[in-house]
Amino acid sequence: MQNAMFFSIISFFYCLITLLTFIIKKKEKSVENRLYTTILCSNFFGLILELFIHFSARGWISISSVIGLILLKLLCIYMVFWVFLMTIYVCIVSVTNESLLNRLRLLFFIVGIVSIIVISALPLNIFRGENITYSYGPGVNATYCFSGFYILSCLIMLFVNMKSLIQKKYLPIVIFLILGTPVVLIQQAHPELTLMLSLHTLVTCAMYFTVENPDAKLKELEEQAKNAAIMASRAKSEFLSSMSHELRTPLNAIVGLSEDVESFRDHVPADVQEDSTDIINASNTLLELIGGILDLSKIESGKLEIVESDYAPKEEIESLVKIQRTKVAEKPLTFNTNISPEIPDVLFGDRLRIKQVLNNLISNAIKYTEKGTIDFTVTWNKELSALDIKVSDTGRGIKEEDKDKLFAKFERLQVEKVSSVQGTGLGLAITKDLIELMGGTIDVDSVFGKGSTFHVIIPQKVGNKEALEKLKADQENSVPKNLNYSGMRMLVVDDNPLNIKVLKKAIKTFNFIVDEGSNGQDAINKIKGGNKYDIILMDILMPIMGGAEALAELKKIPDFNTPVVALTADAMTGAKEKYMGLGFNDYLAKPFSRDVIAKKLFDILGEGKPVTAPAVPDGPLPPTLEETITAADPSKLNNALQDQAILMSMGQTQPIPIITQPVYAQPMAQPVYTQPQQGMVGQPMYAQPQPVYAQPVYTQPIAQPVYAQPMVQQPMVQETVTQQTETTSSDEGVL
Repeated sequence: MQNAMFFSIISFFYCLITLLTFIIKKKEKSVENRLYTTILCSNFFGLILELFIHFSARGWISISSVIGLILLKLLCIYMVFWVFLMTIYVCIVSVTNESLLNRLRLLFFIVGIVSIIVISALPLNIFRGENITYSYGPGVNATYCFSGFYILSCLIMLFVNMKSLIQKKYLPIVIFLILGTPVVLIQQAHPELTLMLSLHTLVTCAMYFTVENPDAKLKELEEQAKNAAIMASRAKSEFLSSMSHELRTPLNAIVGLSEDVESFRDHVPADVQEDSTDIINASNTLLELIGGILDLSKIESGKLEIVESDYAPKEEIESLVKIQRTKVAEKPLTFNTNISPEIPDVLFGDRLRIKQVLNNLISNAIKYTEKGTIDFTVTWNKELSALDIKVSDTGRGIKEEDKDKLFAKFERLQVEKVSSVQGTGLGLAITKDLIELMGGTIDVDSVFGKGSTFHVIIPQKVGNKEALEKLKADQENSVPKNLNYSGMRMLVVDDNPLNIKVLKKAIKTFNFIVDEGSNGQDAINKIKGGNKYDIILMDILMPIMGGAEALAELKKIPDFNTPVVALTADAMTGAKEKYMGLGFNDYLAKPFSRDVIAKKLFDILGEGKPVTAPAVPDGPLPPTLEETITAADPSKLNNALQDQAILMSMGQTQPIPIITQPVYAQPMAQPVYTQPQQGMVGQPMYAQPQPVYAQPVYTQPIAQPVYAQPMVQQPMVQETVTQQTETTSSDEGVL
């Protein structure tokens, strides 16, 4: 009895400490967690009952026999109830089928209700000995039967879902299922030993330190949340990459073709000029929206870098103001600017991000101000060594309760009243993030119905004027104005013919010989077929074979050293590094301007020297085909030329070499004149679609040349030659 009570006391204090620790600690709210809390509390309650019975048996507490009987019945009910809770727990963690889970829970619940009724109704026999009291009889046997049913159910679920339980590290449950049956048998054989509650405590506390530990659970939840965030970020990046590609591809055509139309401004009607300008402006707006979303992605991922360099702030601000004045002119607005002369001539910072911030602030003021004034002021704060920027407007203003939403992402205030205003609600959110990345601050003071004032402080270092002048000189001289790659060959590989068309228009003044391919396999076939190129522009996403895969195959070809540029609409963070890492020589994002592609081409090819031009041998040239034919039989020359014209019309790209020097067969004293056929009104005969002879070809030894000139009407060549030869021979003879 003393050993039994010792186990009970140890179990009680251990369970009490575990219960208090579990209650104090922060926990997740889940079905498993709530069920474990119930298991822990029921075990604590059972231990109190058992200790109370032990104390009454030793005479430390005086109770009546009726109360003693009630306590023993409650102890039996507890034993079944605890096993019932454990069975439900095993069921929840192992059964994945929701319908089956609900049916099993209902079954176990019904059995539990029945067990309580049966145990309460059946009689219990009480044995009272020296310092020991225990029960036996039908009620106790029913307790063992119902407990055995639940344990057997757990064993079945254990074996059916063994992998699930092991993977989830539910070792305490396995311990209970393994030890539960022998403990029940021992308890039944030796009722004076109170092993069941000690086993319950062992399993309950072991669960706390393994599967139901709040710290471990929270760590597991954090890990799951981290993995979910990584997956969500990856999915978002894939979506943005796909969206960027799908939008930039048609946008590339719109911008490229519109700029091409703009190059003919002096040759098209005024309304066409206006339409092309509107298309370009709309395209730039769409490109800004796409860029804003991509910038947001870069900022959230921590990959947006501030690239600092020397720049002239006054020049940059003034150029920005000129652009914004065109937008202001569309509304009855007065645009006042005040750029302080105290601003240093040269600053050191991220010029592009500074302009982006200023552009967003002014554009926002123009969008939400229908009439009145917009004041734009930039001064220099000497104490902070920072640009002090203020943008004030007399627009709608902002309600006090909406100020917290002002810099929220994808949030637009008073949408119902500004539905005509274009935008995604990202401008100010990105502006705030950019300012904070540069170590600055932004504040807003607004009165609803009267207007708003945005105040921005951006720290900047004073730059080096000499370094800026050198940078400008380098940029001006970096690309010659009139690049000429005449004779050089370019291969453009893209599955979208419209993209190829746009590219060819953008580089038409560079005089490339352009070849085309629709997928990576086309490029490989052309290279393996002996075609040589000075540069290859390769799209990435293409059917049959993509650009990256095609480049890997091209690298396997011996002596392949043609530079390959990734031509893609993927403008995500790290895209250039990714494609350069795959082996591409450079990266060109769509849409692109003529200046951008000119810079890329100059960086790779320089001023241009065709590597594919045929070498000119030293010494006298070998005889051409015309020379060989003429020497053998002069009468067959026109036939050969006709065959050449037919071959060229069928797609033959290598014409018969052209004679540039006269060929003398035999000296003649008089020339042979070819007479025009009647009805040709003295027109000369042509054997080819275009004249190619700069020098006369002598088909007879004569002092005067006989011109074998190309013929306009190819189908009449042979008949005309034959008839004219007969006429000359019969009527004129040889003069």
